[in-house]
Amino acid sequence: MDASIFEMITAGIATIYTRERISHHEQNINHPTFLPNLKELTIRVPLRELSYLSRTPDYGLSPESIFERRALYLCRICLSSSKRRHFASQKLAIPSRRINRHLEIFKKWIDAQSLKERYCHHYL
Repeated sequence: MDASIFEMITAGIATIYTRERISHHEQNINHPTFLPNLKELTIRVPLRELSYLSRTPDYGLSPESIFERRALYLCRICLSSSKRRHFASQKLAIPSRRINRHLEIFKKWIDAQSLKERYCHHYL
């Protein structure tokens, strides 16, 4: 799925959970995982959507709210190559430092270290 779609799913789940918390007056509610049978997650990230990926933690959800990390076989991030110009609006190449900053935020949220070889990112 595209990074924008992943962000929309995350935002939608966060909105539902917030409404439930408000209606139940801050009681702890056990929510089911949104995609409990997800085995492989591939997120395509065009360079212009890097911020969508790094905003994921801002919604206040854990990865377990969306999918079962223990059951996940592979989490793959596919980034558009910074050497190719895919978009007419892209005037300058995005510095790799900026790409890495966005990736690090997402990797921290998903706890890529605990996923070990089940997490990867590559350039298309």
